[in-house]
Amino acid sequence: MMYNYIIENYTNGEPIFLKELPGESRDYLRQEMKKMKDPVAVVFEEAANRSAAYKEGELIGECEFSVSEQIWIIDHTGVRPAYGGQGIAKRLVEKVIEEARARQIKILPLCSYASKMMEGKTEYQDVLVIR
Repeated sequence: MMYNYIIENYTNGEPIFLKELPGESRDYLRQEMKKMKDPVAVVFEEAANRSAAYKEGELIGECEFSVSEQIWIIDHTGVRPAYGGQGIAKRLVEKVIEEARARQIKILPLCSYASKMMEGKTEYQDVLVIR
């Protein structure tokens, strides 16, 4: 029988087949392997006023904002078409929200994606500028 994944048992060097792992370990390992196959790093780049998504060093998405007093105005969120539908845009906006919270800064989402994501959601009310 063939298995898709074989990992090395660190205690004795024998191979462990993915199907032989207990359920929780198997699920965790699958999640970690998926991350390794498709690693997308989302970082906050303060000097550029954006959060950015990189895959293998290539910029694949960004959430850009302008600074106005104590408000960050999100005016653009975009992900390269080949990476659409993977939740990267949401991660980009959430990175900006995380940084704004840490600095006690409010956000005005003018970008249609950020606006739709944030407005009317209780989890974002603490950083959302009320219009």
